[in-house]
Amino acid sequence: MNVRLVVEGQNHLSLDEHVKRLLDARTKIREGLWAFIDALKDARDQLPPNTFQNELGIRLGMKKSSLSQWIAIASSDYLMRKRDHLPPASSSLYVLTLIEKKYLQHYGQKCFSILDRLIKNGQITPHSERSDLEVILQEITQRIRQDDQLRRQDAILSLSGGKLAPDRPAETLDEYLADKTRFRSFVVIPPDLLMRKWSDNGYFASDIADEFPLHDLRAPSMAETLSCLIKVKMRDFETGIKLINAWGFAYRDAVVPPSSNDRCTVLVNEYVLLRGERGQGKRIATKACLSFDTDDILEFAEQNSANPSLLVFDSTSRPDWSSLSAIT
Repeated sequence: MNVRLVVEGQNHLSLDEHVKRLLDARTKIREGLWAFIDALKDARDQLPPNTFQNELGIRLGMKKSSLSQWIAIASSDYLMRKRDHLPPASSSLYVLTLIEKKYLQHYGQKCFSILDRLIKNGQITPHSERSDLEVILQEITQRIRQDDQLRRQDAILSLSGGKLAPDRPAETLDEYLADKTRFRSFVVIPPDLLMRKWSDNGYFASDIADEFPLHDLRAPSMAETLSCLIKVKMRDFETGIKLINAWGFAYRDAVVPPSSNDRCTVLVNEYVLLRGERGQGKRIATKACLSFDTDDILEFAEQNSANPSLLVFDSTSRPDWSSLSAIT
């Protein structure tokens, strides 16, 4: 029902009439915006470059930075073709020019079909706001950065002669180093003999790194997260941190055994699992480890880390794992 309000003797438009009036005005805004862009494009094509870049902006009362954004919009054949599907706001359209540029850089000519899909899926609509489009821009920028990092990472691995799969079975650190095998995940179960040696206050992280350079088996970590799990007794917690630092990881957290009662207790001889990371930090998929048996630790590592993986100071027949079981 179309109701007309009368207040203090004056006629007021009904809701439907207000809606129609506003929609008509919004259509005129859209038409005016694209008419301005069309006129700007004609001016760019027809005026001498110096006149267009200098005098035109002055005559229009427009800063060079603002004029440049309008030119970017007018220069996009894709946006000009898809104008009916795009938001009628210069700030949003300019973000779309940045998105188009990034997609073209990453996907080449396939970018236009991908942009069409964004329109079809409703990610880009006439009602999209600048903040919505900036999310898309941020996503493609991050994707390009990650791909660049992966390419550089692969180049570093190739230049060093390293590889992510051992050519032959190995048992010692020297054998793995000679084979130039690299790993993304490490599980270390140090024997008591080494823990007593490395826990000495005169033994620094740098000494451990020189004596047992496990860090030389790390894969590049520019675009990926490398992980290191070290099983130690709680009394050796500080030494475990020293090992994490010696091999180039940063301590993140620890897995501790469940309490046998409902009270807080001091841990001394109980085993804990220290977790270190290198590269881009990420949220782990699972925070629960069934037990501190080797197979359960490896299962925990598989759920939270990338292959290839190396078990240090122990051996396993588990698929996709290599073992460095010899101490020397």
